[in-house]
Amino acid sequence: MKRLMSVVLSMVVVLMMCGGAMAEDFNAQGSYLIPHIKGLRNGKNGSYDVTRFYVSNITESAVQSKIIIYDQNGNDVSSYGDVYSPSGANWQHIIAGGNTFEIPAHSTRMFEFARDSVNERTIGYGLVLWKSSDPQKRKALVGSTEYYYMDGARGFGGAIYMNNGNPF
Repeated sequence: MKRLMSVVLSMVVVLMMCGGAMAEDFNAQGSYLIPHIKGLRNGKNGSYDVTRFYVSNITESAVQSKIIIYDQNGNDVSSYGDVYSPSGANWQHIIAGGNTFEIPAHSTRMFEFARDSVNERTIGYGLVLWKSSDPQKRKALVGSTEYYYMDGARGFGGAIYMNNGNPF
């Protein structure tokens, strides 16, 4: 068990270092590593897997955010997702995945991984990055990850807090 934990911890550290290096052009002030992501649309018999991220800005000013997803082969597949905001009983599309988007003060955005046209199973990891016009700001976001599987009329899912519910 100790050896397994050591291996897992080592992998997380390596992924965090790689993720930071790959996302340098964004110049993030804060980040969070999402260790597990899965996605599939239009699977066998109409089944699908979706991973959603709910990210809330807890500060008094807007922040810029970016969510980057890497697949099982290390490819950036952020474009398989989309950013949304609630609009009445529907979702308003904000921007395609992989692009920088704004989260206004005290607001929440949802990133859904797996577009309808993607017909391949994808697993991997991701990064939530943020930056602010205030260089002194150290923590701005809280969030959760939701996993959902739908098979016909049956759905299964669950959610976990990012960073144990603490700001990052």
